[in-house]
Order: sequence, then structure tokens, then C-alpha cells
Amino acid sequence: MGLTQGPFLIAQGAYIASLATRFSVFGNYDFDVTLCLFSGTYFAWTFSGLFVHTALEAALLKPATEGNCSETAASVGLVQFPLNCLNVTAYSQQSRAANVSVIDSMLCADGEMYYRRLALLGCYTLCSLAGLLLVALAVVPLNATGGATVAERPSLGRVSCSVVRKIGRSRLIMVIPLMVCTGLSQMLVVTVSDYVTTDCRQETQFGDNLLLTQAVTCAGASFAAGFVAKYVARVQTIVGAVIVAEGAVVVLLVFPSLSVTLRFVTVLAWGVAVAVLQTQLLSLVGSVSQRHDQEAGYAVFWLCQALSYVIAATLVTSEPPFCISSLLLGTLVLLVVATAGYVAMEISLKLKEAERKCSDSSDAYIMPDDVTWLPRFHP
Repeated sequence: MGLTQGPFLIAQGAYIASLATRFSVFGNYDFDVTLCLFSGTYFAWTFSGLFVHTALEAALLKPATEGNCSETAASVGLVQFPLNCLNVTAYSQQSRAANVSVIDSMLCADGEMYYRRLALLGCYTLCSLAGLLLVALAVVPLNATGGATVAERPSLGRVSCSVVRKIGRSRLIMVIPLMVCTGLSQMLVVTVSDYVTTDCRQETQFGDNLLLTQAVTCAGASFAAGFVAKYVARVQTIVGAVIVAEGAVVVLLVFPSLSVTLRFVTVLAWGVAVAVLQTQLLSLVGSVSQRHDQEAGYAVFWLCQALSYVIAATLVTSEPPFCISSLLLGTLVLLVVATAGYVAMEISLKLKEAERKCSDSSDAYIMPDDVTWLPRFHP
């Protein structure tokens, strides 16, 4: 894994402690709680969470990524399943809250709460960047240098530049728009849940049931998607998930007068498609990245997820606010553009692989000794 046992256990403990604090603060919001507690809790939760996610995925998926892509996809599904189950716990804890949750209070664009919301989003972005830098400057050098002495190891600046160049050469940059769009779509599902429950505001538990059902279904989808990808190619799985997500968005745009039950199912299908996309994108990161660059690739993925949360929260709480139809239309356009970038990356990888096979076959050809009428060229 490239990490000593001590720092990993400390980060894991900090993640669990900050998560418990987050549940208690989110579930029982008190206006006397200072912004410092909000920012500190969220910083510890996001920073240690990104660190633990990256370390866990690199440790559990590295043996699989050295094999074929289908085994990688199955392993990613197993890793994502407990993480999505953790989301179920978070949603259930928040649904039982007696008072207004801190997220709702932070996203109120009026007076002091507006600036608190900006501070929280800024803190979330900074700690996500800090987690990425930690992975690039601490984890990757440990993996890349192995047992080298401190004097033999390259400087942190050279390592960070090398990580960026390697990510560029692995063509992961072309998938970053789809990573951001996937996270953005997942965050906007929560906003659309209000749109779903517009006609039945008296049923206060309906929105909570939607979030809980989506979390449970996404956990199962992430578990099953890895095994489905063993029999269906990765490209078909990702494109199929994108088609389902786009179809759900189109249904919500074209048929706004659908019954609540049909809209419930549509939003649920959208969330499941996003869960499959996340699983397959993580599999893609593990397959494309080289052995010593996988932590950097996973860190980039989770950074994109964090940035997508900031973008979604900013759009939802903007002044004047965006309407639901505008958010859905923007999501549809972004999905199409991001999918085009992903398909271009897959085509580039196929062309590179075909070129490599062609060069290997030409280098391996040896002219028979009995052929004397052809000129011999010696490179």
C-alpha cells in the first residue's frame, strides 16, 4: 500500500471520529455552535476520508489491477459496496433528526447563513485539495522509491510534477469531465427529490424514504456492477449507465406532470446509473494507471467528486436560484460532453494498443535464411 501502518490507522480513526461528530452535528443542529466547529469537523471528515478512500482502494485493488479488467471491475464493486452502505447510515441518521439539519441551514442564502455556506464550501474544497497533495507528495513517493534512502529520493516538487505528467500520459485527463459530471449528477439527485415531493409536502417522510431507498439501491448496484462487467465489456457498461441516466433526466424534463410514484422510480434509476458509473470509473482508473500511480489516480477521482459537490451546492443556492429544469438540462448536456471525452479516451487506448501489437509483430519477424533475393536491412 505504500503506507506505514501507523499513519493509516490514525487517518482511519480520525475519519471514524469525525464521521460520528458529523452525524451528531448534522442531526442536532444548534445555532450556538460556532463556524469553527463546522469547518473543523468537515475538514477532518473530508481530508481523512479522501486519504482513507485512496489508501483502501489502492491496497485492495492493486492485486486485481495487475490482472484483467473484469477482475478489477469486480473488486471495485466489492470496495464500493461498504462505502455506499455508509451513505445509507448517514441518510438514516439525518432522516431521524428532529431539528433542521446543518446542511439545510448552511444552504440558506440569507444573511449570516449565506457566508457560513460559502465558508463551508471553501473549507471542503481546500481540504479536498490538501488530501490530493498528501497523496501526491507522500504516498506516491513511498511507492515509487520503495526502500530507497531519504537522500536517494527525489524532491517533493519533482515527484508532484512527475505524478501530473504520468496522469496526463495515462489519458485520465480525458475522463475527468465524466468524473465531475458523475458526482454532480449524484448530488443533484437530492435536489430533484424535492421536485419529486412537490405534490405531497404533507408526507414529510417521503423525501427521506427516497434518499434511503436510493442509497440502498446504489449500494446493491455498485456490488452487482462489478460482476456484470465481468461478462459485459467496460465500455458497454459505462455507455449503458450513461444512457439510463440521460433517459431519466429526459423523462423528468419532458414529463413534469408524472405521478409521484413514476418520478420516484425515475430518480431511483438515475441514482443507480450514477452508482454504476462511479464503480466503472474507479475500475478504469485502476486499469489505466501504472502500478506506482494508482494512488494519484484514485485521489484525482475523489477530488473530482468533492469539486462536483461544491459545484452542485453553489448552483442550488445561487442568487437568483436555478430552477429544476435548468439544472436537469445542464446535467444532460454535461453528461453528453463528458461521455464523448470518455469514448475518445477509449478509442485512443485501442489505437495505442493496436500500434503496440503491430510494432511487436514487425520486430519479431525474422527473414528465413533461404530467401536471398530480398535486400537485408539491419537497424
